[in-house]
Amino acid sequence: MKNNNNIKQPRILLKLDFNIQILIAFLSLVCAFIYAEYFLFIGIYFILGAWQLLSFLVHLKRRIYNLGVIRNYAKIILGLFVLGLLCVIFNFLNWRFLSVYIFFYLFVMLLSGPVLAIWYMVLTYNDLQSTKDRIN
Repeated sequence: MKNNNNIKQPRILLKLDFNIQILIAFLSLVCAFIYAEYFLFIGIYFILGAWQLLSFLVHLKRRIYNLGVIRNYAKIILGLFVLGLLCVIFNFLNWRFLSVYIFFYLFVMLLSGPVLAIWYMVLTYNDLQSTKDRIN
């Protein structure tokens, strides 16, 4: 019975996490279409990204044993973080000749963000389903 409780707790957190991700994504789309303000859409986009990053870090210890797809996602997130950090450092050092790379990084982030968000939602959903299968 104790083993079943160990699975139910992460399942409740995963269900809450997945539902919040869907809610944030839905609200961003509704705001974009109703208000036609892309700045509002982009603001909510950052909120979803921050939520997913926090969720990834919270669930990382439990997911560390399922290293297949999670490892690939983690590598991409870590790579984008390091590139972003380098862009900030280069900008701080006033290395103007690297400003093209900063814009390239921002463009990559603009295009990869939605893909990463959907990918993480799928990972969370699959994780939720696998805990459901272990309970039954």
